[in-house]
Amino acid sequence: SPSAVARSLKVNTTKSIGMIVTTSEAPYFAEIIHSVEEHCYRQGYSLFLCNTQNDPEKVKNHLEMLAKKRVDGLLVMCSEYTQDSLDLLSSFSTIPMVVMDWGPNANTDVIDDHSFDGGYLATKHLIECGHKKIGIICGELNKTTARTRYEGFEKAMEEAK
Repeated sequence: SPSAVARSLKVNTTKSIGMIVTTSEAPYFAEIIHSVEEHCYRQGYSLFLCNTQNDPEKVKNHLEMLAKKRVDGLLVMCSEYTQDSLDLLSSFSTIPMVVMDWGPNANTDVIDDHSFDGGYLATKHLIECGHKKIGIICGELNKTTARTRYEGFEKAMEEAK
């Protein structure tokens, strides 16, 4: 509405948050998205949800659209980040941003999943419990979280030799 636009220009806030995700269909992402949306609603904010399917062009288009809408902040939760994606995120550094897993620069808040530590500590615990034949199902190794979880597993197994 015109009054909402005028108010946002006057107080320099739009009461809106942009959220860029790989996909809202995956159960892990869906649960987080639901919680974020509920919290935004309770605080009087609108949430713009943008699915990328790891397509760099979609990431770029969504970021540009959210910047034009003057969102008050960005939540970025993509399963993979290419260097191009990180460079692109850096170019929008004027928007307060939280990036899950790793951020493009020191000015970005980060939520880290500690995949390496998870793989390492879980494996170390099994070793300390006396288990000898330990396997791992960590996902596709071309995915960063799966690869770092596997690296943690490998380190614990190597230390146990």
